[in-house]
Amino acid sequence: MANEGQFNLQLQMSKSGTTANKQKSANFTITGTDFTAGVIDVTTSGGAITLPSNIGTPGYAFFYNHDATNYVEVGNHNGGSPIYTARLKAGEGALMRLTMAANAINIRANTATCRVEYMIFED
Repeated sequence: MANEGQFNLQLQMSKSGTTANKQKSANFTITGTDFTAGVIDVTTSGGAITLPSNIGTPGYAFFYNHDATNYVEVGNHNGGSPIYTARLKAGEGALMRLTMAANAINIRANTATCRVEYMIFED
């Protein structure tokens, strides 16, 4: 079977007479059948979202920062210290396809502990 997943994205901006609007929808195929989801408290020391063993290769991931003030950073390990490649400001979310073959996603808060919601699908 194909096209088991779907996402809808919309991005708008209007400031000082400049406007932009982009909308996209797409279907995607999921090879596996598993996913993991939850809400975690992320500290400034950082932590990891450990993927269960039934997710062999991570695919699409959704993250949402529930904090009203502080941002969080999302990344992974590259053999040593975490490399943070995405930032979610207060109240922001992001959809991305993960490209690493790791069993954990690293995440840390900037100034104070933040609640972060996540959903990660097997590719």
